Amino acid sequence: MGYLVLVINPGSTSTKIAVFDGEKRLFQETLRHTQRELEPFAHVTDQVDFRREVIEKVLAEHQFDLSMLDAVCARGGQLPPCPSGAFVVDEQMVEYMRAIVQGAHASNLGCIIAKSIADAQNIPAYVYDPVGVDEMEPVARITGMPMLNRWMVGHSLNTRAMALRCADEVMHKPLEQCRFIVLHLGGGASVRLFIGGKMVDDVRDDELLFAPERSGGQDCHRNGTGTGRGGLAAGVASLIALDGRGGSRDCHAQTQDERENKGYKLSHCDFSFSVKM
Repeated sequence: MGYLVLVINPGSTSTKIAVFDGEKRLFQETLRHTQRELEPFAHVTDQVDFRREVIEKVLAEHQFDLSMLDAVCARGGQLPPCPSGAFVVDEQMVEYMRAIVQGAHASNLGCIIAKSIADAQNIPAYVYDPVGVDEMEPVARITGMPMLNRWMVGHSLNTRAMALRCADEVMHKPLEQCRFIVLHLGGGASVRLFIGGKMVDDVRDDELLFAPERSGGQDCHRNGTGTGRGGLAAGVASLIALDGRGGSRDCHAQTQDERENKGYKLSHCDFSFSVKM
């Protein structure tokens, strides 16, 4: 019998959980949260108790005894720039996550929920490959504006997991000996370059790619002048709002779920197309 670990992956409208015995997955569940359930919470971190109760209810339905756990591991959130890997959750990390109110991501719930469950069992809590992983090479940070360097943030957990899996199952050698380009295609999108086991460069959905919930890179010459009241300031504010869920593939598809999509009708084009799922 290996270590028993509860894994928690919080997303904007769901919480995925699984229990592992070593590398063997004992069971997995995706817990959906409706808009009505989440409406009462002003900030993302206000959802901690609600999500923990849902998790514990499902574990009880599986007749799983929390006292059997050796550790809890969660998706890492918006930590400061850090290397890839695992980090122990402590009070400082929890307080840092709770302090992020504006623009907070659901991934920030991971370490808080994990520590809450782990503390009750007197076991350690960890996060793995946080959103804040930044292993970008210095040369990749250079831009045409010396005061503005590029930086890495985003889908580290999924892209590194896929890189590790491909190295093991396809290439049959350590990730450190492989060179990969890995794409994450979800509500957001990103492309990561792996060399020597590190994520040395990336293209984010706020730089170029557009996705179901991201508008992608925009032309600063055309859009930076701003329109309407407030001139530039109002224009920039409206563009920031559009960069997230306000402007994205959803503007064309009117849905965040690709399984519900019946096709795209682009207002400035004379054609439509659909994606078969």
